[in-house]
Amino acid sequence: AVKFEKVRLDTLCAIYYKLPHQAIIYCKTVESADLLYAQTSKLRFKVNRLPVGLTHNERMDAAQQFCKSTYRILIASEMFPRESDEHQVKLVINYELPNRDIYLLALGRRNVSKHGGMAISLVTS
Repeated sequence: AVKFEKVRLDTLCAIYYKLPHQAIIYCKTVESADLLYAQTSKLRFKVNRLPVGLTHNERMDAAQQFCKSTYRILIASEMFPRESDEHQVKLVINYELPNRDIYLLALGRRNVSKHGGMAISLVTS
């Protein structure tokens, strides 16, 4: 399992260094989002996270910072705030595959294809 996690992180690094714009990265669990945030912060990525349990104002502040391009990547284990839907995210990365309903909802809410963007799912076997 450790080998696959390293491959997944290495792949994310390769994507990050070629990113022309911002991305939202979805993780399946709070624990994996926290771990990915720690790993990418250590690599000096311009990254923030949207952890579970934030107040509405804290969530909106994180969303506004992302929309103002303070960060290139936002890591989330839950949906990005609905109030920020006007921000056109061009890339959604599923670091882990969520259940089908959440996956479709995330892509639909972000209007990824409508804005000429894409979604990438990192899968290991």
